[in-house]
Amino acid sequence: MNVNPFLKLRRECLKGLSRASLKTGSITVNGKKVRLPLIDGVGASNLVIRDGWMWHFVSEASREKDGYFLDVGANVGLFLIMTYLQGAKNPYIGVDPNPLCVHYVNELIRLNRMADATTYCLALGDRMMPVRLHAARKADKMGSIYGNARSEQDRRESFSYNVLMMNALDFLSLSKIDNIAAIKIDVEGAESLILESLIPFLKEKFPWIFCEILPRTILPRGGRGCQINSADHVFDLLSSAGYVVMNRHGEAALKEIKEGGNFVFLPKHEANKFK
Repeated sequence: MNVNPFLKLRRECLKGLSRASLKTGSITVNGKKVRLPLIDGVGASNLVIRDGWMWHFVSEASREKDGYFLDVGANVGLFLIMTYLQGAKNPYIGVDPNPLCVHYVNELIRLNRMADATTYCLALGDRMMPVRLHAARKADKMGSIYGNARSEQDRRESFSYNVLMMNALDFLSLSKIDNIAAIKIDVEGAESLILESLIPFLKEKFPWIFCEILPRTILPRGGRGCQINSADHVFDLLSSAGYVVMNRHGEAALKEIKEGGNFVFLPKHEANKFK
């Protein structure tokens, strides 16, 4: 088939412009430099590291635990960046349902030649089924498979996607991932689904957990019975698996979890290792 030379030229020009938009920045922390992709504005948040609590968790977990770091809700790779900047030897696995986020993290891995890091594009939960990822902007940090998880999401869904949700325990089994040192979970309301699925694994392997709790009203497993608070449910699940919950000031109470935020869950027999 003959192709109009103008169309070929137009294609090459647009290809060049597209490539030109893929720029990079960098940050240096304690003498360690990481190159950061900047894709149409996505990734600029990584130019300033603000989450001291997560940074501390990475520091403690990488010192005390061998095995993989599993990042559920990887978004634009902040957890991976912290792991890299601190020189952690733990291999990294990132999971996110947003294809742009997965592309971003893959670029982060490529630019910095992170040989022990990989990503998967899917949502993790308690079963295999198609779901809707509700997002209000590119690489939305508040994107959620629950449309009501953030009130703003109900009004703007111009960057929403249909995605596949997979049972978290099945994902670990199919991926042949057994030795996990720590799990970071930031999934805007779906944390109880993931933890429900992982309970058998947690009771056997006892990875450390860094989890954002976004309290909401849910139905019990199976969809029957009275509605319950998701924060209560997470607390009960992890307590039954032998975990205690920590905040920045030490062991946390259920009341604090109900208010939401980022919490560290540690096996009771390892709680004294977290300084």
